[in-house]
Amino acid sequence: MSAWRDWPVFSAGFRPWFVLMLTFASLAMAAWAGVWLTAGWGGALQGPLDWRWHAHEMVFGVGTALVAGFLTTAAQNWTGRRAWSPAVLLLALGLWLAARVSSVVAGADALIPYLLSVATELLLLVVVARLILLSRQWHNLLFVLALLLTVLLDVAFAAQRDAIALAGWIAWAGLLPIVSMLLFIAQRVVPPFSANRLGIAPRRTGRTVAAVLGGGPLVLLGLLAVPVPDELRAVVTAGIALTAGYALVRWWHPAMMREPMLWLLFAGVLIVSLGLVWLALE
Repeated sequence: MSAWRDWPVFSAGFRPWFVLMLTFASLAMAAWAGVWLTAGWGGALQGPLDWRWHAHEMVFGVGTALVAGFLTTAAQNWTGRRAWSPAVLLLALGLWLAARVSSVVAGADALIPYLLSVATELLLLVVVARLILLSRQWHNLLFVLALLLTVLLDVAFAAQRDAIALAGWIAWAGLLPIVSMLLFIAQRVVPPFSANRLGIAPRRTGRTVAAVLGGGPLVLLGLLAVPVPDELRAVVTAGIALTAGYALVRWWHPAMMREPMLWLLFAGVLIVSLGLVWLALE
C-alpha cells in the first residue's frame, strides 16, 4: 500500500483546498441563511454565529482557501517548482480546518480561531514567497504583498472584533487583496488556457491591464485607509471594473461555452466585475 504522501489528493494542492472550501462555504452559507431568517443579519444573535463570524469566515476563511488553491497551483506552473510537500500541505489544511471548527465552537469573541486563521495565512505566504524568490520572478511579488496585507487585515479584525463599525470595515477591506490576486491570476491564466483548449491564438490583454487588475484593488485599499473623497474611491473602483470588463470582451470566444472550466473562469471574473460596479455605485 502506498504511503499517505502518495495519495492522489496530495498530488495537486488545489484538490483538497477546493473540496474543503466548497464544503465549508455551503455549510456556512446555509447556517447564515438560518441566522438571517431568524435574527435579521445576526445583529441580535449572541451566540457564535453572529455577523462577525459570517464576515470573517467568508473573507478570511473561504477567501484564503480559494486563493490557496488557485495561487499555489498557478505559481507551481509558473516557477516549475512544487508548491507543497505533502506534510506542509497537510499542516496548512489542518490549521485552516481547525480555525473553521474553533470559530463555531468557541465563538467570535474567542482569540484562538483568529490565531489559527492567521497561522494558515502566514504559512501560505511563506510557501508562495519561497516559490517566487527562489525562481527570481520579481513580477509576481504582487502576490506576496497581497498575502501580507491579508495577514495584517486578519490581525486587525481580531484586534478590533469588539468594535463593530471598524471590524465591518476591515472585513470589506479584506476582500480587496483577494480580488487583486484573483484578477491578476485570471489575466495570466485565461488567455493561454483558452488557446490550448480552443485551438485559437492567445488573446492577451497586455501589461497595462495586468497592472490595473492586480494593482488597482490594492490602490483602492490604500484609499480606504486615508481621508479622500468618496468620489475618488468610486472612480478608482469603476476603473478597475471597466478594465476587467475590457478583459472579458477581449477573452470571449463563442467556443468557450463548450468548455465548462473556461466559462466558469469567465463567469467568475464577470461576477467580480459586477461586484466592483456595485461598489462604485454604492
